[in-house]
Amino acid sequence: MIKGQDIVLLVKLITNEEARKWSQLKLSQHLCMSSSTVNASLKRLEQSILIVYSGMKNQTKNPIQANCKELILCAPYMFVVKNVGYTSGMPTYTSSPFFKESNLVPSYKFVWPDAEGDTRGIEFSPLYPSVPRALRLHPDEPFYEMLCLIDGLRYGDCREKNYARTQLTKRIEECL
Repeated sequence: MIKGQDIVLLVKLITNEEARKWSQLKLSQHLCMSSSTVNASLKRLEQSILIVYSGMKNQTKNPIQANCKELILCAPYMFVVKNVGYTSGMPTYTSSPFFKESNLVPSYKFVWPDAEGDTRGIEFSPLYPSVPRALRLHPDEPFYEMLCLIDGLRYGDCREKNYARTQLTKRIEECL
């Protein structure tokens, strides 16, 4: 069964070609996950035919475009958003800079909870708790953008979901 951390790791591999060659230790550092969590995620991704290994010593982790697209577009059915209340954190969903170009006006600010976050808004559960910390320590705009678009699928209304679906499809095709 695919877990939230698997989606986060998969998105990192999709959006960062260099990360596909990283060791499990480096991936765990950049995602602020334990090495065992990364190892288990990679195994689930491989068993689910979402990545294949290639290169010398099978070190390169290559995402399979069609399968990744299908899984990511199904994320809202697997990973339900839990809104708890107001908190400080990192902007996501329509509050992120990536939805500004969509002309979709956010009704509220949404944030992933983060003690060091500078934005106050409605708490929005990330796919994995370490996501805000990972982005703060290792900024990666395409990775952040795709996670925010996935949140648009997970919570948005019809217009927001259509925008997110179109943009995610475009980003995956561009990256792979």
